[in-house]
Amino acid sequence: MRQRHDTTVRQDAVSDLVVHLALALSEAEGDDAASRIDAALAELGHWLGVDRVYVFEHDEHGATSSNTFEWCAPGVDAQRATLQRVPIASFAGWQTRFEDGGVVAIEDASTLDTTRAQEYHHLSRQGSVALLAVPLRSRGRTTGFLGLDAVRSPRSWPAPVIDLLKTAATLIGATLARAAAEVANRSLNQHLDSVTRQMPGTLFRFERDPDGRRRFSYAGPNFGRLMGIDPQALIHDASPAIERIVAEDQHDFAAALTRSGATLTRWEHTFRVHDANGALRHVLGRADPSDRGDGGVIWHGMLLDISEIHQSNAALRRSEADLRSILEVSEDAVVLIDADRRVVDLNRSAKHRVRRLTGRHLNVGDVFPDVAGDVQLERELAKAFTGATVEDEREVASETDPAFSYVARIRVEPITDADGAVRSVVHRSTDVTANKRAEALEARANAFRTGLLTLLNDLLARDFDDQVYQHVLDHAVATVPGAEAGSVVIVRDDGHYHYVAASGFDLALLKRIAYAPDDLAKVQPADATVLRPGYDNTHHPGDTQALLESAGRTRDIAATLVVPVDVGGQRLGYLHLDTFSDRDAFDEGAVDLARLLAGTVAVALQRLTLEQHLQLERSKLQHLASHDALTDLPNRVMLADRLEQALARGRRRDLGTGLLIVDLDGFKAVNDRFGHLSGDAVLRVVASRLRDAVRAEDTVARLGGDEFAVVAGDLVKPEDAATIAAKLVQVVREPIELDAATAVLGASIGISLAPGDAEHGDAMMQNADMALYRVKREGGGGVAYFTAELDSRMRARTALTDDLRRALAREDGIDVAYQSVVRLDDGCVVGVEALARWHHPEQGPISPAVFVPLAEEAGLIGALGRRVLQRACRDLAAWRSEGIGTRWSCAVNVSAMQLGVETFVLEVEELVSGANVALRDLAFEVTESAIMAPGGHALANLARLRRGGARVLVDDFGTGYSSLSRLKHLPVDAVKIDQSFIAGLGRDAGAEDASDVAIVDAVVALANGLGLALIAEGIETEAQRRALVDRGVEEGQGYLFARPVTFEAIRARHRNDGGGASSLG
Repeated sequence: MRQRHDTTVRQDAVSDLVVHLALALSEAEGDDAASRIDAALAELGHWLGVDRVYVFEHDEHGATSSNTFEWCAPGVDAQRATLQRVPIASFAGWQTRFEDGGVVAIEDASTLDTTRAQEYHHLSRQGSVALLAVPLRSRGRTTGFLGLDAVRSPRSWPAPVIDLLKTAATLIGATLARAAAEVANRSLNQHLDSVTRQMPGTLFRFERDPDGRRRFSYAGPNFGRLMGIDPQALIHDASPAIERIVAEDQHDFAAALTRSGATLTRWEHTFRVHDANGALRHVLGRADPSDRGDGGVIWHGMLLDISEIHQSNAALRRSEADLRSILEVSEDAVVLIDADRRVVDLNRSAKHRVRRLTGRHLNVGDVFPDVAGDVQLERELAKAFTGATVEDEREVASETDPAFSYVARIRVEPITDADGAVRSVVHRSTDVTANKRAEALEARANAFRTGLLTLLNDLLARDFDDQVYQHVLDHAVATVPGAEAGSVVIVRDDGHYHYVAASGFDLALLKRIAYAPDDLAKVQPADATVLRPGYDNTHHPGDTQALLESAGRTRDIAATLVVPVDVGGQRLGYLHLDTFSDRDAFDEGAVDLARLLAGTVAVALQRLTLEQHLQLERSKLQHLASHDALTDLPNRVMLADRLEQALARGRRRDLGTGLLIVDLDGFKAVNDRFGHLSGDAVLRVVASRLRDAVRAEDTVARLGGDEFAVVAGDLVKPEDAATIAAKLVQVVREPIELDAATAVLGASIGISLAPGDAEHGDAMMQNADMALYRVKREGGGGVAYFTAELDSRMRARTALTDDLRRALAREDGIDVAYQSVVRLDDGCVVGVEALARWHHPEQGPISPAVFVPLAEEAGLIGALGRRVLQRACRDLAAWRSEGIGTRWSCAVNVSAMQLGVETFVLEVEELVSGANVALRDLAFEVTESAIMAPGGHALANLARLRRGGARVLVDDFGTGYSSLSRLKHLPVDAVKIDQSFIAGLGRDAGAEDASDVAIVDAVVALANGLGLALIAEGIETEAQRRALVDRGVEEGQGYLFARPVTFEAIRARHRNDGGGASSLG
């Protein structure tokens, strides 16, 4: 950047700076102007060594001036923000000097006299010590000023500096004016674009420069769509647009434009162009030229796309020809009449119509027929000539042909010229006779449809019976034109057609007639048909014909309209409509109406039939929802409802209500032995017997499985319930004959009474269940009433069950004890049995004989079994890690519920794998009843455990129901002789229990025969041990060897065994 801070200014340096500024500012365009002005101010400031250089611009009204550009030397405060909208009146003297072409030069503000106090005040506020300002001028008026400030010290402003600043002001003023012009031009173009978008064409500004160059300095937004070229491409050269003009039109286009430019007269020309898509467009151009003052011409005008107008004119010409053709073939009579009532034009139909009505020919130039005598026609023509359109509808009759008449719709319409004067009228006469007939038929059809909807609503609101058909028939006779009587025949369940409705005939007699389908098909049509006397439908067998004639005026029937009624694609029957007066009473319209009636009725009947079917199905579903599917007895849902009804009735009558729950003793054995089909048959027999054994007002229900319930109301005394129970027990005990066997059952019954035991059904169900539970606990085969003591015991049992559930939820809630299994001949330990132990926090140790059945009843046995197995695997791994029991097996008990679960083995394998032991280290003890249970997954699970290396032991052998034929096929390795049989062994001679001895000997023989190992339980004496050894029993357990002890006790006892079998002695 040039810098010059001294006040002596060389002329050549000034010239260089001026040239530099002129070049920089002359290249400024658009938004770039502001940045170039800022650069010019900085250039001046550095070059002249001043503190501030700035530009002020006046507003459009000349009232205020604002600092719009400013450059400040380093360390000098900017003033631009505070110098906005400064009143020009504050510097009135400056403005005067500027208007006279002068400048404002202040070398030292402190020397200003008092007459210039206001100037001094402003200069002081902005820290100016010296100032030089020259005007900015545009179009002969002052638009602002360019100024220099010195804020550090006074300074002089020599003539070269003033001249330099004036030149700079001229350059900056021109730049500002050019930028403002560009903004105004953009605004104008935007405004033109906005206007053009609302117009059908596009505005343009076309210029021809003195050198002959042609260009579009402006083209509206629609220009590109119309001319097929981007307007921006035409700013410097219009040739691409002119080349889009069809070649044949270019010469005339150029000639017209040349004439307009030479004479400065309006240019208006029509030409054709190809748009961007190649489509041909017709364009109308209009523009007014003006002299630009430099030898050039500028046109302002508009281009309109008149393609549609051009097409419309061509179409109009074709339309006029088509109209003449249409008028000639039109059935309407059309006559064009002038003010003298003479025919100007008419079509062929008008000539024909006039000739038939009057017997005369009508030609162009003739007076319209009989105007003088036809007052109504004259009145219509006179009114039309006043400018009104006249419409009328009336019947017209021929003067010469009495048979010719028609209903005419007449329209007389004025035709006006460009001035609005009526010069002629068009008289149009349309024959609407057929329309009127159609309207009458439509009105009749509408009335019929309205009645049909009413009929349909009535049908859907009715119950489905024969009265539905009578209702349909009555409606048909009343609404189908020509119908005077009728009947309906419908196919019944016997496959024959029967009369179900009659109008004008005796229905009772007709109902005695039945038509075979084949016989009726011979005489009845497949579709709606009018039958007349002589048709075969009048011939029937003698008895039928006699009944028909007795039922009414069958011989007087002139015609019968027969309409088939089909529902769901099946022929339901026929609707017969009869007339006695006219063979032709049933026209095509009547047939259509009857067919429509039959179709609508068919839809209604189909819906009614469906609703009837749905009602039956709904009733069946409701029955299924409230009854047991096997026995058809009420189920629990209905039992609860019946019980509440009985209780309410008892309260009203002050009588008692009893609820008896019956459980079948021995049913499981029958089911297991003979199969489920036989079991179902037994349940149905028992259900029937129970139902027959009680009063009609009592309710017998099946609760599920082999449990039934009886609600006995209106009990006078509690003993009445016992009487009912005794009868129930009696009928259950009666033998039941099956296909190949006889089943004998017993019954256990629990009774709850109201009032007394409970007031509501739910409580009675619970109480009766408790009473039944007590009977089953005591061995079954009895009857028990609910008591408060029983309630207390059951509540305690429930509480204990809840405590067990909470114990299983805790990691340390259930303990495991281990009882050693030894070789009987030397007492060496060969394994242990894991036994669950529960120490109740309040009640202390709970016997397994108590909590294990609780777990089974509450569905907790699975969780209990998993807890014991998990603990056993963990403890066995811990012992072995210390070298204890490395060859032991650990036996765990498995319930039937666990064994029956398909995923049982997967759970076992997961637990075993997690504890780092193997299946071969475990033995699983299952009861006879669990292993013998049919179905389920027990056998598959046992087989899979054995394949994995585990042993399977039958626990408590001899205490359950055994099938020896199945035992030999079961996947077991050993049987455990129950301790109840061991107790009778080893006594003095003659003191042994013969039964126990026989059972043990039989079990030993059975095991030896099947190759199964033997383990004896509950050995408490040395004599029992010897007796078992003598019989070949190798292993056993019992208090004689060891009581169940903790994990720690086992570890302490066998820590020094060395990992093998060890003696407990």
